[in-house]
Amino acid sequence: MEADAWIKKLKKEYADCGGYYWDKDDICPSTDLDYALKMRARSGDEGARRELCGIAERYGLKESAENGDAAAQYELAELCLDFLGKREEGIEWLKSAAAFKNTDAMLLLGEIYCGKSKYFDPDETKPNFAAAFELFEGAAKKQGRACLYLGEMHRDGCEAVGLPVNDAKAYYWFRQAANRTHKAFRAKAMAEIARYCKSRSAFRDGKTAFKLFSALAEIGYAGAVCELADCYMRGIGVDKSDRMAAEILLPAALSGNARAEKMYESIKNRE
Repeated sequence: MEADAWIKKLKKEYADCGGYYWDKDDICPSTDLDYALKMRARSGDEGARRELCGIAERYGLKESAENGDAAAQYELAELCLDFLGKREEGIEWLKSAAAFKNTDAMLLLGEIYCGKSKYFDPDETKPNFAAAFELFEGAAKKQGRACLYLGEMHRDGCEAVGLPVNDAKAYYWFRQAANRTHKAFRAKAMAEIARYCKSRSAFRDGKTAFKLFSALAEIGYAGAVCELADCYMRGIGVDKSDRMAAEILLPAALSGNARAEKMYESIKNRE
């Protein structure tokens, strides 16, 4: 079953991260400049930043980019955006690489256009959801995050694109995202699928919803504990049990989770 495969992958990723839930986009490297060096530079290591710039110069990155090498254009865009403080130049290189169908560039540029990237600056760039949607569609075959964003756009609809709410397409793209993304993005896609299986009649599958929320709660995914408790309270995919729901909710309620507190109180008031 798909859900079992997603859970297996997620738990392995969770274990590989030392047994804690991550909530940042720790993206796997897809380009040639040293990944560990980039991480050091992003954390503020000035020596690493200078070393990256030196590598780029030695390998003739800008010359390759100017000669139409889309991978080099993406690398140069990343260098400009992350390490050189040249945002406008970086975005221009992204546009050039995206025009050559470089999916890394298409994904990042789409994120910038719809405000999902730290590089989005409302004073410099107006949101362009139509362009973002087109870029995500082009990148989706190779970029799982693009699948996730397409799922969100179909789930909510997007007036700027003339896109109506379409649950079938949203569910399809969330499934693709769960298969193709990793770490936090896989968890987010799994949570979306679980909500569809729990609450939408066309996709209702209580056992899958319960299974996914159980796995997500185990790694500390935000909101999963309350969703899992709700499954117990309503008997969705599992035998109804207020006792189990209360047991799950109590630690979250004690830590200040407002929804968990309210749900826990409602159970105790019924006793």
